[in-house]
Amino acid sequence: MRVKIPEQLKDLNDWTRAGATPADLRAAMVEAAKAAAIKGEKCAAELALVLDSICEFLRRHVVFTSPTQPIVIALWITHTWILDAFDCTPYLHVSSPEKRSGKTKLLDCLELIAAKVWRAISPSEAVLYRKIEIDHPTLLLDEVDTVFSGGNKDERKEPLRALLNAGFERKAKVPRCIGQGSNYHVQEFSVFCAKAFAGIGKLPDTIADRCIPIRLNRRSREEKIERFRKRDAEAATFSIRESLAAWAQENGQAERLRAARPEIPCELDDRQADICEPLLAIADQAGGSWSQRCREALVALYAIDHEDEESLRVKLLSDIREAFEAAKADRLGTEQLLGLLVNRESDAPWADWWEHHLSNGNTRGPAAKLARLLKPFGIRSRGSDWVTAQRREATCGKTLRRHGNATARLAPPENARTQQIRSSTYEKQPIFPALKMQHQQSVLHPPKGAIFLRATSCCCIVASFLASRAESDRAKTNAASI
Repeated sequence: MRVKIPEQLKDLNDWTRAGATPADLRAAMVEAAKAAAIKGEKCAAELALVLDSICEFLRRHVVFTSPTQPIVIALWITHTWILDAFDCTPYLHVSSPEKRSGKTKLLDCLELIAAKVWRAISPSEAVLYRKIEIDHPTLLLDEVDTVFSGGNKDERKEPLRALLNAGFERKAKVPRCIGQGSNYHVQEFSVFCAKAFAGIGKLPDTIADRCIPIRLNRRSREEKIERFRKRDAEAATFSIRESLAAWAQENGQAERLRAARPEIPCELDDRQADICEPLLAIADQAGGSWSQRCREALVALYAIDHEDEESLRVKLLSDIREAFEAAKADRLGTEQLLGLLVNRESDAPWADWWEHHLSNGNTRGPAAKLARLLKPFGIRSRGSDWVTAQRREATCGKTLRRHGNATARLAPPENARTQQIRSSTYEKQPIFPALKMQHQQSVLHPPKGAIFLRATSCCCIVASFLASRAESDRAKTNAASI
């Protein structure tokens, strides 16, 4: 806030010596505060108008699957112009299940509006850290599925993966030896910059954890968009770029954003809160409806991203319970359980995933995927405890082991029925009486050749989850009737 003084005087000291009274100073400070507020409102309105213009431009050329996507992308583009104000940056991950879904077109749009864009395809690790250190660009990495193709780790790609994992934080540095002959020295390269990835399918989990997901689908014939011509699009976005540059260079803008502490939606986890803070700070500065729209958009996009995987795991738990009930057994071999899942008549993907492998006698791959899906529930592999010489090839035998933390996290403590289920033990109270518990001695010393899954722990977790779900549904029904 700058106090306005008479033009013939240089500063407040001169004004005071010229006879200014405390009342004059207070009046000048009030006037300066009003002028600053008016200027702030004007800047907020201009920023909101620019954000609206970005959204409108994106919708003209790309068919989005959700109205929240262009909102988040507009804020992401804006944050690239003032990245120096932030300690973290969110990555954008533009993905689709098939080609010709608009991913490259969206990168074309980002290339015209984002700051200092560097568009690359399959760059090496050395190229990346040198380019980022010199130019601090906005990296648009297309065809990322070709970089991280295949389910197994590729040692040649691990340095690139590590670089991208670390590059969302300003403090991230990559140390490298630089020089020739015997004249070497260690130099640290900054790998912090804004990044957007586009490709079919998924990214490695550690990189995806730093991304805001933007999922696109191929547009139908009924969905019309404007044809993208770069020369016309450049002219259409010229005023947007000029406005963003002026906004970012405004005196004190970076300091205001750096000092901002935006309210974080409780639905976001810690990592999501860190990377989304720049977008929330910009949305709050834009004011109006942008603050609420930004929070709702982020929560919605992350919810969509986790919904499929979570519901699939819950479906798997439910199907495993029904498989044990159908078999009327308290233990099943890995191959037997997979076969029961594959033969179930449901919309679950087990048959698509595993039928071909099982028909060829391969259980290792399906068993490994089964273990990965069950691991978040605290169900862990104990294959080495159950493999014998007779079944040495079946190294994926698993034991479902009940953990207190797993059921405690799945079931809220205020639910009385769930509390009963969670506090029960194998020895004291079986959840499903039809599935009698094995004597502890038989578990410690399994029969020869036994490779099996215990039903009891899975049933406990399933029962705990379903009891919590049922209690929640009843509470919602009662609230709706009130």
